[in-house]
Amino acid sequence: MFVVHGGLPAKSDFMLDDLRGIERFHVPENGTLFSQLLWSDPQEQDGIKPSHRGEGVLFGPDVTAAFLERNGLKQIIRSHVWQSEGYAIEQGGKCVTIFSAPNYT
Repeated sequence: MFVVHGGLPAKSDFMLDDLRGIERFHVPENGTLFSQLLWSDPQEQDGIKPSHRGEGVLFGPDVTAAFLERNGLKQIIRSHVWQSEGYAIEQGGKCVTIFSAPNYT
């Protein structure tokens, strides 16, 4: 499983090894791999498109499936979007959002 705050980046050949090059102890600049991992969200349509947030991307089930297969993983677990039930299972179960702040609005 890949656990991440936001989601997948626009980089189509993203590998887990790419995480090693990220300097994490600063505010990330827009458009960087670090920023996209923090602010991206899943979408139900295939492909990648710009996010309504102004940072990150929206990534489809085809992008998720390719990333998981390339990296020998089964699922993405993410957390950065409020869910009324506390969680959401998306993209055929390959992307799960868990949001554990029940009184957040």
